[in-house]
Amino acid sequence: MAFSPAEQDGGAPLAIHGLCIVKNEADVIAHTLRAAALWCDHIYVFDNGSEDETWDIVRDLASELPAVVPFKQDARPFTDSLRGEILRYYKSRAGEADWWAVIDADEFYIDDPRAFLAAVPDRFRAVWPQLYSFVFTDVDADAWRQEPGRYASDIPLTERLHHYVLGDYTEVRFFRHDPALSEVPDLRPIYPERIRVRHYGYRSPEQIGVRLRTRREPMQRGEFIHEKRSNWLPGGDAAPGPAVEADMPRGWQERIVPHGECYVDSGVDSLMPPKPWVPPESVAQPRLFWRRQRGLRSVIDRILHLPQPV
Repeated sequence: MAFSPAEQDGGAPLAIHGLCIVKNEADVIAHTLRAAALWCDHIYVFDNGSEDETWDIVRDLASELPAVVPFKQDARPFTDSLRGEILRYYKSRAGEADWWAVIDADEFYIDDPRAFLAAVPDRFRAVWPQLYSFVFTDVDADAWRQEPGRYASDIPLTERLHHYVLGDYTEVRFFRHDPALSEVPDLRPIYPERIRVRHYGYRSPEQIGVRLRTRREPMQRGEFIHEKRSNWLPGGDAAPGPAVEADMPRGWQERIVPHGECYVDSGVDSLMPPKPWVPPESVAQPRLFWRRQRGLRSVIDRILHLPQPV
């Protein structure tokens, strides 16, 4: 996808600085950085302890893509404050008209971020995403058992996964530069239109297994609570805080989603429209909503005259 250069409404040049934390993302990080380099001027990458080839891939791409800047590799436990460390180190590079981006290794933009940000009026300080979260379904599990190569890392993600859910949970992805910033901020007001993002958190049985192992220790500290088993089981209602052993997912099979509870992606125009923006104060704790929102989703479908999930 080609994204075009853009300027702010007032004509000032717009530069985007990316904050990217990675760990054990070797199967996708090259795709991510190549895609982000189409719209992001500088992508500062912090590897907090990869045990695979992630950091080698980042450094190799830096010699090919000027936008990719390997910050450092430091095997420290993940916290959101790691992004603040990148911000403090590089913020002197940012200008008054610039934006910062939180770049996750499993997210790919549908909308052109440069054009999107250029159209945001000055009074808005932050942009939140609408995540189209692609999942590994029972259909994918059957296809993988018959032909594992269909889910290999060299296959484009749009060809691997076709079922997605439209979640409510969201958080800041872009915020305006301010020399006083020292952490990723909770800036207000938030632009009411969400930027659309394809989210590929669960890509193959092997990758899901790596993801769950990588996040096991952070879950025990209260990070990544959306991975808790009780956030996936029917009727589950996990409280925030450290995960106990019984709430730890055991393997990739626990992340298989029934395809009948998903939408099917057959191209950008087939994606469900973004949900109405929800003020941050009313956003619940992070959790998956796909099991409990089929009724509401059906109402939206009927209103919009869209087909039911298949």
